[in-house]
Amino acid sequence: PFNWVRIGAAVHTPNYYPNMRDSWNSTMHATFDDNGSDTRSSPDGYFDYEMSTPFRAIGSIAFIVGSYGLISGEYEYINYNQARFYSGSESFKDVNTDIKNNYTAPLNFRAGTEWRILNFRLRGGFGYNGKPYKSDLYNGEKYTVSGGLGYRGKHFFSDIAYIWSQMKDNY
Repeated sequence: PFNWVRIGAAVHTPNYYPNMRDSWNSTMHATFDDNGSDTRSSPDGYFDYEMSTPFRAIGSIAFIVGSYGLISGEYEYINYNQARFYSGSESFKDVNTDIKNNYTAPLNFRAGTEWRILNFRLRGGFGYNGKPYKSDLYNGEKYTVSGGLGYRGKHFFSDIAYIWSQMKDNY
């Protein structure tokens, strides 16, 4: 709306993953005290299914501070209870009900800044992903802090960054 303000929006439609396959088997070998041994294998397991991810929307704003730097932020909406699994049978009915009943749309946001000092760039950022669970038994919050330094010359540029992330969750 102004030379010093940028507004953005993004929409991510659900991703659909057809033809997903899981296969499994196990083998166990035992050696006994009398020097005997035995090996047994399970039957092979195989399962075909499909999956869709939730819809996502992002809104962002940035403030430009002359030719010195910028400050930006964004909010992400994603409702995890919209994820679904499918197969030719009703085998995912309980799983999809559990997803719908146990997940929610958390508060997710990110903020960042970049400043120019001669040919150098100084960057910093913070991100927060809220808990995706409806229950208080689980947490799932994730915090991210980042910092970086860059150099931009006429024919050369280089960047380095450090990212620290912490997440607590119960399984």
